Amino acid sequence: MAYWDYACFWSLAKTVGKTPGEIFESIIEEFYKSYIHDGDTVIDAGYYRGRHTLPLAKVVGKTGSVIAIDANPRIPLLDLEALQNVDVISAALSDANGSASFFVALGAEAYSGLKKAENSKKLGHVEFEEIAVPTITLDSVAKIAKFLKLDLEGGELHAIEGGVNLICRSRPIIAFEFNRQYAAQLYHYTKEHFFETFRGLNYDLYDVFGRVITPQSWDRPLVPWYAFGVPHEQRFTSRLVRRCARRVLKNCTVNS
Repeated sequence: MAYWDYACFWSLAKTVGKTPGEIFESIIEEFYKSYIHDGDTVIDAGYYRGRHTLPLAKVVGKTGSVIAIDANPRIPLLDLEALQNVDVISAALSDANGSASFFVALGAEAYSGLKKAENSKKLGHVEFEEIAVPTITLDSVAKIAKFLKLDLEGGELHAIEGGVNLICRSRPIIAFEFNRQYAAQLYHYTKEHFFETFRGLNYDLYDVFGRVITPQSWDRPLVPWYAFGVPHEQRFTSRLVRRCARRVLKNCTVNS
């Protein structure tokens, strides 16, 4: 079986008793544990419960730095600030510094964001609390970064547009939530604009199994909702993505 065949993957996830999201997150973690080194600077935007913040802090070591960003005041309190290599910023990552409304999904806080996710099939009926939060850009929080993880409930493209200088300077790998047409409608951009943005940065796109993402992938069923943005000059890194996916999926089958 080809581990990155979409239909086979969804069947496998059901068989091993894991959600697709759990497996996607494990692949991302496997990747950065292989890619990031002691002393690196990384950004975890939309850190929520610290699913990636804590392992990232271990990977970068005492001489590295993790910048953890989240605007949601209702997320569980984590003792991240006790970690000397983690800087916590309470703000929403966007394409401009300023302030904006932030919509907290009550009882489903992971789906909170700068837009009200009322039409998400994952949510069903949920109440939202609208609050005012500061907004910041990637360019304003860091001069360098080797890796970005963006999980912003549709706001990932705007965050990338607010980090053009950082991205052009550091050429980080970007792991981000990829909700395609849903995110485009929620944040008012088009498929064409999405791909033009990455072409302008000279970045290639891959899913979490290392398959190339093209405009034709946009409407394809079963496409994973996480993706990697890879500088074209580092396109060989997609091989590492594929190896990490194989390891995670093999472990799933062995341990099921």
